[in-house]
Amino acid sequence: MTTTAPWDDLVAAALLGTERRTPPITPRPGQDAPAALLDAAALSTVRRRAGLRPAASRPAPAPAPEDPRPPLPPAARNRLAMLLAGRSAPGSGRRSAPDLAELLPQWLTMANQYGYRAPDALLPALLDAARARTDLRPEALTLGGTRVLWLARLNPEWRFALRGGGAGRAAEALAAVDGDADPSASPRPREAAAGTAPAAPDPASTARMAPGASTAVPAGTTAEAVTEEAAPRPGDTATPGDATTPAPPAGTADTTPAGTTAEPVTEEAAVPRPGDTGTPGDATTPDPADPDGPAAPAPGDTSAPGDTATPESGDATTPGAAAARDAPAAVPVDIQRHWEEGLFAERVSLLAAVRHRDPELGLALLGGSWSTERAEDRLMFLDSLRDDLSPSDEPFLEHALTDRSRNVRATAAELLSALPGSALASRMAERSRACVSLTAGVIAIEAPAECDGGMQRDGVVAKPPSGRGERAWWFGQLVEATPLERWSDWFGGRGAAEIVALPVADGWQADLQAAWCRAAVRQRNVEWSRALLGAPSAPPAAPAAPTTPTTPTTPAAPGSPGGAAPPTAASWRDPAKLLSALPPTERAEWVADFIAAHGLSDAFRLLGVCAVPWAEPLGRAVVGALDIARDAGSYPWSFSGVMGLAERCLDPDQADRLEVLTAISDEPADGSPGAGGYWSEAFQRLVGTLRLRAAMRRELQPPAGTAPTGPAPTHPAATGPAPTGPAPIGPAPTS
Repeated sequence: MTTTAPWDDLVAAALLGTERRTPPITPRPGQDAPAALLDAAALSTVRRRAGLRPAASRPAPAPAPEDPRPPLPPAARNRLAMLLAGRSAPGSGRRSAPDLAELLPQWLTMANQYGYRAPDALLPALLDAARARTDLRPEALTLGGTRVLWLARLNPEWRFALRGGGAGRAAEALAAVDGDADPSASPRPREAAAGTAPAAPDPASTARMAPGASTAVPAGTTAEAVTEEAAPRPGDTATPGDATTPAPPAGTADTTPAGTTAEPVTEEAAVPRPGDTGTPGDATTPDPADPDGPAAPAPGDTSAPGDTATPESGDATTPGAAAARDAPAAVPVDIQRHWEEGLFAERVSLLAAVRHRDPELGLALLGGSWSTERAEDRLMFLDSLRDDLSPSDEPFLEHALTDRSRNVRATAAELLSALPGSALASRMAERSRACVSLTAGVIAIEAPAECDGGMQRDGVVAKPPSGRGERAWWFGQLVEATPLERWSDWFGGRGAAEIVALPVADGWQADLQAAWCRAAVRQRNVEWSRALLGAPSAPPAAPAAPTTPTTPTTPAAPGSPGGAAPPTAASWRDPAKLLSALPPTERAEWVADFIAAHGLSDAFRLLGVCAVPWAEPLGRAVVGALDIARDAGSYPWSFSGVMGLAERCLDPDQADRLEVLTAISDEPADGSPGAGGYWSEAFQRLVGTLRLRAAMRRELQPPAGTAPTGPAPTHPAATGPAPTGPAPIGPAPTS
């Protein structure tokens, strides 16, 4: 019987070469060693293949769950396939073709508003697109529904969907409790009732893809402190590296326009909730020596240091115990099971869904496991309370002020400061009142001399950032947490505009108005935001210099901001943040007047907070400014960002009116050579994109005589009412 050499020996000889390693075979007469090695390898290969035994087959996966939502109309289905493939529209010019990649987010939003489900054949392509672009994930997972989650479990590259698709489990749990009722008891504009034709989407709610959207990290923490990869929960089988952080509830309602960058968002980037205009990092950030967030016990915290210690069951000093004690009823079994078994993102989605239905039940759910949660999980759960924040949350948040984690304490203080009637807001108001006086129509400031334990417990960070004086730093934090209505009471019933116009002594105007700006955005106060914005034709000027100049060689005057230079105008009076608190119509009118007075150079961020599609005054102002820039003879590339926004945010019905701009205009003598042709191509692309958006909208209309078989699923990361909680704002304090 012929024997063959061991396969590993043949491989070793091939790798090292027959001159360095003699093959374990006997060559035939006249055959050299390399040829003998190849013959032996060929023979061994056949023998190995012939002797291969098939492995035991794995059990077939369970069938995919049924999706009762209506299918897409045929034209819309074809459009989705085209958008996912990234193909250009037929007949488009070399530079005038619409950017399909930038229209995909808008198409997904509209399809979800009609309550459709994705075609089964396109689910793999939809998952691949969502994997490549994190900004697509909320809407893509909503369109895919439960079937896309079923499919994601079969491919490790799609595990991100299991982290970001918690809405399905939340809906299942709520439906089980309600006897298979619609999981969304309060229908939102995007949802359609069963048995009725899909409702047309709310135009204002199409604003999903925000330029420069904020990260999905709660205020007062760093991304490293809250990532799922840091310490996965038991039973979490998802692979590290492709997780998406749950989208933040903070920010304004869905009034932000389509995305502004053509480059796909990298998977490592935090996922912005579309429409979010809040800034993360408003509260404290971890100390470099304390990256995980735990800190020394807060004043009044009698627990031992360390963030992992578990309080005694039923400890009345913990938020969990308080919520459990005050809970009106036990948490239903199905909801409790999903809460205990779900992945982290699923638990965040479940908490948001339950709170929207029953805020007290949501608090009881969170309170039951609060003492056993990790610090970063407690932070994210607490941050999710921004939605539907109400005075009934105050006891839970007050107890959270004694949490061992500095970031949790800071977030609890921030949420409490957004409740004007809270005890913390009253305490901060008393401290602010002691620092401010009005004499002969001039505001005088006497900043706190120290940051005592009570102030620190209420969220005041003792250590200022580099370049800021301690007293000015403490004073600003007191003012921004003070209910704005109190200032009218203290200053003789004056309105916000009158108070803002009052002079401030000793160079404190910048610090005082900076804190008022942060308070106006956090408290969503329209009157104060309007007063601090000022007239669009005369934007806020740089703050006045201190009455007593302070330099490194000149000591600060008594009562001045501690020798630190006041904040610059750009750092504290951000029109985009203040605009986010105004009604959409007023917001659009203010930005339109700003563009008419100052042009487009400084208007890009302001356009990013306006509702989509742009109201007529704003759309007319943007197009008029672009036309003026063309007549000036400059190249259109300087306005590519605004042009891209216009393609996604102008009303599609304006396409015919803008057709006249596609003609090549006469170039001025001192203009850039060939600029007229480039402007013509840019306007052709604008008009073509508007017409394509109009076609997308028509294609999504339900066929006559048809009706959906079920409502669109709720995805907390992409739907929901306007937030009632605070929007983070301001620089991240350090401690």
